[in-house]
Amino acid sequence: MSRRLRLRSMVFVALILGLLVLFFGCERKQKEIPPGLYAVEYTLHAEKNEILISNVVRYTPNHEFEALHLVNREPVKKVRGKYRIEKDTLYSFEKTSSLFEPEWSDWTDWTPEEPSSVQVRKISTSGYEYYLAFSKDAERTRYAQLGLTEGWNTYRRIGE
Repeated sequence: MSRRLRLRSMVFVALILGLLVLFFGCERKQKEIPPGLYAVEYTLHAEKNEILISNVVRYTPNHEFEALHLVNREPVKKVRGKYRIEKDTLYSFEKTSSLFEPEWSDWTDWTPEEPSSVQVRKISTSGYEYYLAFSKDAERTRYAQLGLTEGWNTYRRIGE
């Protein structure tokens, strides 16, 4: 084997090794939701009434969250649990929830909730987008009558 051929093969092998290291060593780092307070609002129309639905969520650095669901600015439900993001999907697990009882002006006991997931994108310090999807056709029809459709919505960052 000539010296020139050996040199070419060594350069080729070095190039291949470099590309492999670059390809496998530089995995795409999954973005995390920065800790803080986030909110989203929807205005629905039921007959002649407007219904304002709000969801406020606090994410902590140790991957825990607490959410408050409001209807016309009145508390309805609290949810807390843990979360993680993998492959552009936000997973919520180890969840518990409590409902607000207006007649007692108090919250019910915490009860376990099923894990859930939602697609996310455009995660930044100002907020993130998630894809609202309905699990059943009946839900899709009911919410469409109120003016809520499947699609991308934005949680805005509103505080620390």
